[in-house]
Amino acid sequence: MQHFFKTLAFCLLVATGLQAQSTLQYIPGDVTFNLSVRPASLDAKMDFEKIKQLGIFQMITQGMIGGMGSGSPMDDLLSDPSAMGVDLMQESCLFASLQADRQAFGYLMAMSDAGKFEGLLQQFFGGAFEVMQADGYRYVSLDSDFQLAWNQDVLLLAAVEVSDPDPPLFDFDWEEDWEMEDMEEIEEVPEYLEEAPPPPPPPAPYEEIEEEQLEEEDLVIEEPPVISDDYYPYEDDYSYEERQQRRAEYMGDWVGSVMNRSFGQGLAQQARYRKAAGKPADLHFWANYAQLMNMSASDMGGMGMGMGGNPLAAMMPLMMSMYDDTFLSAGLNFNKGEMRLDMDIYSNERLLKIWRGSLDAKFNKKIAKYIDGEHLLGYFNVQYNVEETMEGLRELMDPMLESIPMYGEMAQALIDVIGIAIDEDALYNLFKGDLTLAFTGLQEVERTITTYEYDDDFNAQEIEKTVTQTVPEMAMMMSYGSQENINRLLRLGTSSSFLVPEGNYYRIAVPDMPMDIYLALADDILFVTNNVDLVQNRLGSGYAKKDRLSKEHCKRLQKSASVFFWDIPASMDAALAFGLPIDEGPGMMVFEQLKQELDYMLIQAPKEVDDSVSSSMIFSIQDDQVNILEKILNLANDLAAKQMGGNSRS
Repeated sequence: MQHFFKTLAFCLLVATGLQAQSTLQYIPGDVTFNLSVRPASLDAKMDFEKIKQLGIFQMITQGMIGGMGSGSPMDDLLSDPSAMGVDLMQESCLFASLQADRQAFGYLMAMSDAGKFEGLLQQFFGGAFEVMQADGYRYVSLDSDFQLAWNQDVLLLAAVEVSDPDPPLFDFDWEEDWEMEDMEEIEEVPEYLEEAPPPPPPPAPYEEIEEEQLEEEDLVIEEPPVISDDYYPYEDDYSYEERQQRRAEYMGDWVGSVMNRSFGQGLAQQARYRKAAGKPADLHFWANYAQLMNMSASDMGGMGMGMGGNPLAAMMPLMMSMYDDTFLSAGLNFNKGEMRLDMDIYSNERLLKIWRGSLDAKFNKKIAKYIDGEHLLGYFNVQYNVEETMEGLRELMDPMLESIPMYGEMAQALIDVIGIAIDEDALYNLFKGDLTLAFTGLQEVERTITTYEYDDDFNAQEIEKTVTQTVPEMAMMMSYGSQENINRLLRLGTSSSFLVPEGNYYRIAVPDMPMDIYLALADDILFVTNNVDLVQNRLGSGYAKKDRLSKEHCKRLQKSASVFFWDIPASMDAALAFGLPIDEGPGMMVFEQLKQELDYMLIQAPKEVDDSVSSSMIFSIQDDQVNILEKILNLANDLAAKQMGGNSRS
C-alpha cells in the first residue's frame, strides 16, 4: 500500500504539466499555510515531453514500478496519469491547520472523473478498503491518521494528529505569609557518662551453623512499596483506543468541513489573498504569520515558575498582538535564465507605519567609489533611518512595559536614565544607519607565526617564521554624522590600545587575529577593512572610475532598502585559489560544469511600503534562453549519466 501511494504522489508531481475547477474554494480561510502548485503555468514554459525522455526520469519511473514489470497497471498509470481520474492541469493545494493540541494536513486536487478514480482503487486494492458514503462525499479510511475523500469536484488526501492535553503548569512560588507552627519547647536532658560494656567473646573456631531449609511454598517475596502520585492533579488516562477514537473523530469533523465547505469564509474570499495569489507564480505559498508566531511561543508561558512570576509570559499576549493580521506571501517562478522568488509581508497598519519610517533612508553614493568592481565577489548593503526606527520601536515597547507593572517600571526607569545620560539627537547622528560589506577578491598577506623545533635532546626551541597566506579581501563601510563624536570614539580606542595609529589610519590591535584589520575615516565614511592598499592609497580618491562598482549596481543600491549580491563563478574561482579541498576527478568535473552554468544570486528589498513589505530573490544562470527548471533537470541528468558512465537519454 505504501508503495502505491508513493507512486501516486510521484505521478501527481511529474505529470503536472500534462493535464483547470478551482480547488481554492475548498480551502478554509483560517489555515496556517497553503502551498499552491500551478501546472498550467509551468506547462507554458517547459516541454515536459522532452523531460520524460531523460534517462534520470526513466530511471525513477522504473524504480517506482518496482517488481511489477512492464505492462502492469502501474506502468500504464505512469505513462498516462490522467487515467487516475484527476485533472492534473488544475491548481493543487497543500494546506494545514496547526493548533496547539491538533494538527490537520490536506492535499487537494481537481477531480476529472470520480468513476475512474474509484475504479483505480478497486483495481489495486479490491476489497481491502471499504468505500464509505458521507454527506456530500465518499471516502476511504486508510487508518485513523489518513483518509482519502472525494466528490465530483476534488480529491482530498487528509492526515491528522491529535495531541494529548498537556498537564497543567504548577506554580511553586512560596507563600510569603506562611506561619511557623508552634513547637513545644524540649526540656534539655543532662548527659551522663556510662561505662562502656565489655566486648563480646570471639566466636568458636569452625563452628557449624545450622541452616533452615524453606520449602518453596513457604517463601514469601515482598513487593517494593508503591509511591503514590495522588498529589498530582493531572493523570494521563487516555488509552491507545481512546487516542485513536479522538483522531478518528477529529478526522471526520475536519474532512467533512473541507469537503462540504462548512467553514465560513474561505481563503479565496479574502481580499489580501486574492491580491497576492493574482500575481504570476508557478508555486505560491501563503502563511498566517500570527499563527506561526503563536505556535513558536506557545511553550514560553510556562517559563519562570518559582521565580515570583513570569514577566515574559505577561508580555507574550501583547507581543503576539503585534503580528495580528499579518500574512506572508511568496511566489516562485521558473523563468528563462532565472528562478525568481517574490515575497510580501502583509501586516497591520501599526507595523507598516514603522517599516515606512525605517526604510526612509538614502544610499551614500560616495561608498560606491571605494568598492573594487573589477574583482568583486559580492556585497551586502542595508539602509535604515535610525531615528524613525528607534521611535517606532519605542512606540511598540512602551505598551509592553506597561503590561508588566513591576518589571516595566524598572525598565522604564532605566530607559529614562539612559535618556538623561545620552543625547538622543547625538546618538541618531553618530551613524547614519547604512552599512555596506564588500568582498573584492583575494590578497596575499605576510604573517609572523611561532613554531617549535627540537634539538637532539628533544628540547623545544621557539622559532618565529614569516609565511605568506591567501585571505579574502573585504571592506565594511558605514556613514557617520558627527565628526566630534567619532573622534571621541577614536580617542577612547587609542587610549585603551585597541587602536594603534599608523599614519592617517589605525590598526586594530586584537591578539591572534589571522590578518591585520584597519580602521580609517574619509568622506564621512568609517572603514573597517583588511585592504591595506585602500587605507594607504585610496582614501578620498577611491578607485579609478573604470574599476569602480558598475552603474547597474549603483542604481540597484540607490532604490533598495537592502541588497545582497553574489557573483557565483568569481567566488568559485576564489574558493579554488583559497584552497578549497576538491579532488581532480568527478568532484572537479562537477565543479567546473557548475561554474560554467551558474551566474549570480541577488536578494533585494525596495524602499516603498504600501500595504505590504516586499522583497525578491533571483538565482540566475548564464544561459538566458532556456527555462531554469529545465536546465537544472538536464544538468542533473548529465551529471548522473557521467557518474554512471551511461547515456543521458537512456
